[in-house]
Amino acid sequence: MHLETTTNKHGRPFQRRTINAYVNAGKALSNWIGASQHVNEAGVVVESFTDVDVSTLNHYFRWRYETKDVSKSQDGQGGYTGGVNTQQRNLRALFLYLADEYGHPNPYDDPKLHGAQRRNSASPRRCPRNS
Repeated sequence: MHLETTTNKHGRPFQRRTINAYVNAGKALSNWIGASQHVNEAGVVVESFTDVDVSTLNHYFRWRYETKDVSKSQDGQGGYTGGVNTQQRNLRALFLYLADEYGHPNPYDDPKLHGAQRRNSASPRRCPRNS
């Protein structure tokens, strides 16, 4: 419901497909939380999104990479499906919402989060240059 009442970074309403992608990422994390017991860095058993911290997210993304990310090609030379990267991008909206609405610390602001670009990054994105 939150994304249906807000706009994206371009000032336009979120598309239904985008909202569904964010919801599905949240459901996947929720299913992982419920499937087995996890303990965060504070020693708290992770039972909901508000118990998730950087170490829990790193563990989830590692699990997701090892179990869900598959090669695009039969010979293994064509890269991967990008499932983990997509999950990282799509979960960012959930944790931004939790931070804005409930004051929950946003794990995406922590430099210890592996692989995900943080919104408050100190260094700008750089493109490789052709020599």
